[in-house]
Amino acid sequence: MFPIFIRATSLTNSEWGVCIALGASPLLVSILLKLTPESWLSKVKLDKIVDENRDMSDNAILKKYD
Repeated sequence: MFPIFIRATSLTNSEWGVCIALGASPLLVSILLKLTPESWLSKVKLDKIVDENRDMSDNAILKKYD
């Protein structure tokens, strides 16, 4: 609208492609994670990390504010 004030230039096709690819990458990663079977997580041992994060009963910071 006001390219004189903000010194805007138009993007090339390759720059648009890079922007779309970078913007779509979190969507693709989330789709892959949602399609990953839970049995694979037990092989990678990620389920233990998730369970540790859910248990906040012995958190020192939370005890301080109780």
